Amino acid sequence: MNSSTLPKFIGVLVSLFCIWLITEFTLVDLCVQQGGNFDYRKGQCVLENGEVFKSGLETPMVFVYVVVAFSVTFIVARLLTRKKR
Repeated sequence: MNSSTLPKFIGVLVSLFCIWLITEFTLVDLCVQQGGNFDYRKGQCVLENGEVFKSGLETPMVFVYVVVAFSVTFIVARLLTRKKR
């Protein structure tokens, strides 16, 4: 395995964890506050009456996910490669 592959892989795992936390604190908590249940398979908030709740944050969150994924992966990989030297 290439010596630079492991830090990048760890960076991707950390970024996925960060994206999961962002989703929990924004979309899922907002869904629960509205009295619904978040369906993780579909990525939707289903209210008690069966309606799908849309907060308007879904589309901007995709941009946030991309920015967080690239930046966290880059930072973590850079930090891990600097410590080895």
